Amino acid sequence: MVVQHLTPTALAERLSVSTRTLAAWRADGTGPTYVRAGAQIRYPVADVLIWEARNGVGPVDDEYTGPVDLTGLDPHATATLLALASSIGVPIEMVAEVVGMTVAEVRAHIATIVPA
Repeated sequence: MVVQHLTPTALAERLSVSTRTLAAWRADGTGPTYVRAGAQIRYPVADVLIWEARNGVGPVDDEYTGPVDLTGLDPHATATLLALASSIGVPIEMVAEVVGMTVAEVRAHIATIVPA
């Protein structure tokens, strides 16, 4: 199963910050986008990746773990994520490497939602 949302604990571990830091970021609007389901808080993975790219941060693990698995996302969400990453200045070659696609495949996904 592909994880589409992170818990605050999982995101805190990923970024090597405390869950209190995440709560402060939610309060002042500086952290990744989150959703509430009742009392539960979840961070959509796609939004976390975009936030990391915009803020120049990411997992604090020095070991590269391989491409991000986007197979569980619907095609429109995948295309939107790739287009957003590209639009905020992440080089398309880097986007392709992170998601385990060729540059041509990334461009093809983006083309499904962004007119040429």
